[in-house]
Amino acid sequence: MQESNDLEKLLQGRVTESMVLRIGRSKFGTCLWLLSYPGKLKKSLSYVYRPDEKIMARDGFMPGQSFSAPGFLEAFLSYIKLIMAPDFILDEKKVEASNDHIRIEAEVLEDGVTMPLILNFTENNEEIAPEKIRFKPKTISDPPVDIFIFPAERRAALIMAGVLKSLEYTNDFGQFAELYDIASNIPCDGTLLFVSMKRALQAKEVELTSGRRSCFETFSADRRMKKRWEQYKKRNELSITWEELLNELKAFFDPIFEAIASEEEGRSFFGDWIPELGRYLDA
Repeated sequence: MQESNDLEKLLQGRVTESMVLRIGRSKFGTCLWLLSYPGKLKKSLSYVYRPDEKIMARDGFMPGQSFSAPGFLEAFLSYIKLIMAPDFILDEKKVEASNDHIRIEAEVLEDGVTMPLILNFTENNEEIAPEKIRFKPKTISDPPVDIFIFPAERRAALIMAGVLKSLEYTNDFGQFAELYDIASNIPCDGTLLFVSMKRALQAKEVELTSGRRSCFETFSADRRMKKRWEQYKKRNELSITWEELLNELKAFFDPIFEAIASEEEGRSFFGDWIPELGRYLDA
């Protein structure tokens, strides 16, 4: 049974890493920013699309085109399908596209086993810079490629603002796993997280009350949430306990919450988050 699970993970890794490499090498490599932490690739890959002036009309797109531009979705989907060919099989009924979101559900035959792959694309026009990393595949022998990652600080803020809005009524426990991945693996700029958190709260119209600031204590006492986390953890083969997860997130977010709550005009938050230490260090 364990050998079967290990083989499935290996095959899924080949599929997802192959797609990350293909997109990284494509003409959209600079304007498709991977949203998922690259060390945790699964069967679903999410990207943020940033309109890029470098994409020329000769490529089939007008410079700086957005999802809502006439003809863009059709051209974009055609190009993504070209990237996926000939290995990936697409069912046209499982392709969803709108001015806000594109979802493509595909599958590929890998060593006699059919493996799924889901691609999600959303657009972001904020004036932010991505992180550029050298992506080195672990399951296939292809050479590494430079890819762009949506800022972890911005991603964490967007997720946490959604959690604060719904609190114990949240239904997506994958977001807690993603926040934990960020806090436990990625060094973060505290100032950028502070600014991003403020913007995310404003965008979602969430007031950072004392109750919301103490959300991790509330979650810790909520048996229903703990039980649902245990179920999610088992399905996704995770080892982190509910208490360990909340303690990590509390250390990551509480200083940011406190800085926002006690903010004075012109004040900001300074310090870098060090995952190995589980705390912020003054810059």
